[in-house]
Amino acid sequence: MKKISNPALEAIKSFLEDWAGATAAERLVKRTSSSMEEINAFYDAMLPWMEEILVYLNQYSLEEIPDEAQDIANAALAMCEVDNPVRWKETELSSGFDVRAMIEKGSFYDSGLR
Repeated sequence: MKKISNPALEAIKSFLEDWAGATAAERLVKRTSSSMEEINAFYDAMLPWMEEILVYLNQYSLEEIPDEAQDIANAALAMCEVDNPVRWKETELSSGFDVRAMIEKGSFYDSGLR
């Protein structure tokens, strides 16, 4: 089984408590109640490690993610949810798509990278 490297864990661990909401609703509340500075800090900490995180998580089905990896999985989902605000530099996206129309993913990585 693949593991997350210590440098990756060190880089992201301070963000997990706040950003690893267990539900999309919790992550949405965090995103919409955060400043752009907070969103950017989370994004900048996670982004360099996302490929490693996704390779690690993709060894499990969504139903099989172990408890010790669940916060990392939820933070990876939060990265998807903050991507548009980071790109558009706005916490509230008036022209973005309706987040209630999001389709649940079956895998963390669409490219098949393992």
